Amino acid sequence: MEREMSKSKKVRLICDRCSKVVNLNGYIAVDDRKASTLDRAARAHEREQALAHASAGPLGVPYDLEWLLQESGYNSVPWHVFHDQCGPDDDGGHYGFPVEEFQTEADVIRWMLHVGGKAWIEFTNWDDFVRKVIR
Repeated sequence: MEREMSKSKKVRLICDRCSKVVNLNGYIAVDDRKASTLDRAARAHEREQALAHASAGPLGVPYDLEWLLQESGYNSVPWHVFHDQCGPDDDGGHYGFPVEEFQTEADVIRWMLHVGGKAWIEFTNWDDFVRKVIR
């Protein structure tokens, strides 16, 4: 199995700033603060809905993701790829990892398992991002 994984197909990562291929000198990142804000808002909305409907049935009314995104002013928080020199100048408040850890389909699977456990992941475009890079 490990042997097959080592031969897995390479992914193609394109820098969001300069539109050139990113091989090893770059990173993949998302603004996890925005995603966490959406996660907290979703949980608060879910609690409000549950309290409003407590007399009518069981708790745990699911939140409406489209409503939440509209109310918060956010779209799904995007994942980005940048060369080291192309990345935005910010305070480093993003969740990210080096592109060298995301080179093959096996790497993609490992990262899918890792970020899949983040509470805020559903508020990002992770699924679309992965689909795009493995084509």
